[in-house]
Amino acid sequence: MLISVHVQKTAGTAFRTFAQRNLGERMGLSYAVSDLDDPALARAVRELKAGDPGAARRAVAESGVRLIHGHKVKPFLELCPDAPAMIWLRDPLSRLISEFLHLRRAQNPGDDFAAGIRDGEHAFTDLVAKRNRFYADHLAALRAGGRPTLIFLSECADEAEGVFRDVLDWRGGLGRVNAAPQQDEDAARSLESEHAALRNTALAEESALFEDIVATWRSGDAQAAARDALRSGGLQRISSIAAVARSELTRIKDLVRRLRA
Repeated sequence: MLISVHVQKTAGTAFRTFAQRNLGERMGLSYAVSDLDDPALARAVRELKAGDPGAARRAVAESGVRLIHGHKVKPFLELCPDAPAMIWLRDPLSRLISEFLHLRRAQNPGDDFAAGIRDGEHAFTDLVAKRNRFYADHLAALRAGGRPTLIFLSECADEAEGVFRDVLDWRGGLGRVNAAPQQDEDAARSLESEHAALRNTALAEESALFEDIVATWRSGDAQAAARDALRSGGLQRISSIAAVARSELTRIKDLVRRLRA
C-alpha cells in the first residue's frame, strides 16, 4: 500500500492520470467528491467517522487498492500507519501563485477564504501568510511515527517518470494536465516578479526546505530511496486488455467531470 497526497498545483492531477493508466482498479481516489472517489474507500472513511476502524480497515483491504491518492487521504494515514506515503511538491512561491490564480476563478462553496480571494477581499500576500509553513506542516504530519515518505518534485518530473518506468514498468508519462489559461500565465509572471523577495522573507523556511529536497534529486539520493520503496508496493503496471480498458474509462469519466465543473 502507498498513500499519495495530492497537493494542489504540484502535478498531482498529472500523476493521478499517469497512475490510473498503469494501475487501473488498483488505484483508488479520495477527494471527498462523490463522483470521483472509490466507493470502498468512501465506505472506509464513513466507518472510521462512525468509530469503527476495524470495519474501515476491512473496507480498504477488500477494495484491492494498492495506491490511494487524493486531497483527502488523512483517514488512510491513520488506518495504515505502516504504509509509506508520497507527495509531490513544487517551488513554494510558484505553487502559491498558481493556487492564488486558481482560487480567483474557482467556485469553492463553503470556503470563505477562497471566496474572499475570488471576490477580491484577500490579496496574494494573505494567502502567503496562511500557507507560509504549508510544506513543513505536511511533511511533519506524513513523517510522524517514522513513516517512510517519498517526495517528488514537479521540477524533476522527468527523473520521477524514470523511476516509475524502471521499477514498475509504467508506460506513458506525466504530461501536462489542467493547464492554466493564458491570462493566468501572464498574471503569474507579474506576481512572480512582484513578489520574488518573499523567498527570502515570509517563505524563507519553505524555500530552504524545498532547496534541500531539490539537492537530494540532483545527487540521486531521492531516486534511490524511491526505487527501494516502490519495489515492494505491488504497483506494477496492469497488462490485461480489460484492465487497461477499465482504467481508460475511469480516466475519461474524470475528464468529463472536470470539463463540466
